[in-house]
Amino acid sequence: MSSLRAFAVLPALLAPAACGESAPPFSAPLTLGGVSVPAPVLSEGLSLYARYCSTCHGVDGRADTPAGRQLDPRPRDFTLAAFKHKSGAGDALPTDADLARTIRDGVPGTGMPPWSGLSDAQIHAIIQYLKTFSPRWRAADRDRASGAQTVLPAAGTADSVRAGQPSWWGDATNPPQTRPALHAAGASPAAARGER
Repeated sequence: MSSLRAFAVLPALLAPAACGESAPPFSAPLTLGGVSVPAPVLSEGLSLYARYCSTCHGVDGRADTPAGRQLDPRPRDFTLAAFKHKSGAGDALPTDADLARTIRDGVPGTGMPPWSGLSDAQIHAIIQYLKTFSPRWRAADRDRASGAQTVLPAAGTADSVRAGQPSWWGDATNPPQTRPALHAAGASPAAARGER
């Protein structure tokens, strides 16, 4: 008799999933890069990222996907928060405008296509969501509050290696033995490291 009750309850438990209803992925705002980002924006960003970005950049932002491994140069690993196409110098984080330009226009000569069909609001949501992959965006918030310049150095710099962070060139996801042919063939060191 108790097994019949279990079967009677099962449809009620599955109904929300069957109807496409689920709890939103983000239930509270996050402060990223000094800006409070509402939960609905982050949830929309997650959905759009899963649809447009995760094939190459991965659901975890590490770019260690079958498609990403086939691209040369490799897609950005968002967990490192080391960006090439930005207006700031050194290991500064990119602005939202920098990231929007890269998403909208793509990066010629790489596997990063232009996503010019996305609205400004959609691009904004993707940008805010991709900031959740790296603690550097939250460190930037602490920096602004304290007046400090940088808490975490960008990966691959001498400072990051001294701090014990993996370097972009030779970390576990991109060992150096997989890339030297590019450098020997005349590619720049950045291209040899898989940077865009």
